[in-house]
Amino acid sequence: MGVKVLQIPQKDADGERWASVSFLYALDDVESLTGTPEATEVGTTDLTIANVANSTSSMEINGETVAAGKAVRFTISGGTAGTVYDLQVIGYSNSSPNQKIVADLKLEVT
Repeated sequence: MGVKVLQIPQKDADGERWASVSFLYALDDVESLTGTPEATEVGTTDLTIANVANSTSSMEINGETVAAGKAVRFTISGGTAGTVYDLQVIGYSNSSPNQKIVADLKLEVT
């Protein structure tokens, strides 16, 4: 199952930023994310991605409140200005059997 992330977030080449990806619409109401999520750069190795975790409190993502356990958060640093990077974020549901849910997104470094 895939999640399309439509927005292209931006970050400064010299800065670090938190990113949050909602899995709200890929999960049933009673499901949440569990286990160890993954966030990786696809095709390049310019970025440093760290602190990858399932959300532990509700947060606003793209103007929508996303409950705890329905998003993956991580930090991103590095990159070359003027470059758009492909990222892949993977979450695992607590359903039985659990589901691997993949979100593909882009990040623009300015």
